[in-house]
Amino acid sequence: MLNPLEGLLARLEDAIETRPGRWRARCPGHNSRSRSLSIAEGDDRAVLIHCFAGCEPSTVVNTIGLELSDLFSDHIIRSTRYDKRPRTNYKALVELLLHEIGTLIAAAEAVRNNEILIDKDLDTLYRVLRNLEMARNA
Repeated sequence: MLNPLEGLLARLEDAIETRPGRWRARCPGHNSRSRSLSIAEGDDRAVLIHCFAGCEPSTVVNTIGLELSDLFSDHIIRSTRYDKRPRTNYKALVELLLHEIGTLIAAAEAVRNNEILIDKDLDTLYRVLRNLEMARNA
């Protein structure tokens, strides 16, 4: 079984190695007299192609009977996972924590000064506690 690079090079009649790991060929996506298709192998063994005349990679590979997925080794396709969880905005989280800590400090000072906390103050403290719990789970 050919690896992705060998599979592509086998379908290109005039590919030449220009330096180790780099090839040039006539692009099958358009009628070209020059070698306008650049080919290389990425760190993950995926095949990288670029047509300097502007052909889309899908056009290039479809013209020679391949699919874009043929440019990637099977282990890359099977092992790639996409994290669908929402990303945490840590800068906003830190700003929220700083604000809520300031609120807690103000409430602690009020209690220390024997001030009575009204219902609105208690509601604020409960909100702070919920936000701190949310931040802990982030």
